[in-house]
Amino acid sequence: MKTKKVNRLSVATVILLFAISFNIRAQGERPTPERQEKIKSYKIAFLTERLNLTSKEAEKFWPVYNANEKVIREKNREFRKAHNFSPEEVEDMTESDAQQFIADQLNHDQEMLDLKKKFVSDLKGVIPEKKILILLEAEKQFRVDLMKRLASERKRRGGPPLPYEGR
Repeated sequence: MKTKKVNRLSVATVILLFAISFNIRAQGERPTPERQEKIKSYKIAFLTERLNLTSKEAEKFWPVYNANEKVIREKNREFRKAHNFSPEEVEDMTESDAQQFIADQLNHDQEMLDLKKKFVSDLKGVIPEKKILILLEAEKQFRVDLMKRLASERKRRGGPPLPYEGR
């Protein structure tokens, strides 16, 4: 039962990340390096607060976490680069092309799940398992909080609402 729940959450997370990256690309916006750094700093502070890491834990945790994030970022970048098309282009796809994309998407999702399993396994000797659970939940909370902050910022600037925002 728990495995199914974790699998669903993993798939939902990957789909959310894909949708977010697609949204950013579709709107022609690219986060500036300064903005990316700001988000990264916010994420570090957010996770550090939620995990309540000791200095000894933090010393071991962040290199493992950062290495995992780097691999995931690279795999997602490769996938997006290989599957860069607009919603309009989907209409022109052949069934064979659509079938291949679905297979590629499912393979990518499985690869992300495998990376998550390895990451959790790598963390087991670094922080207690209760903190690993807290981390997994905190990452979801961070994404929700970040989306709210970005929507609020967009609203302040007078930009159009994002698709996930209530209308």
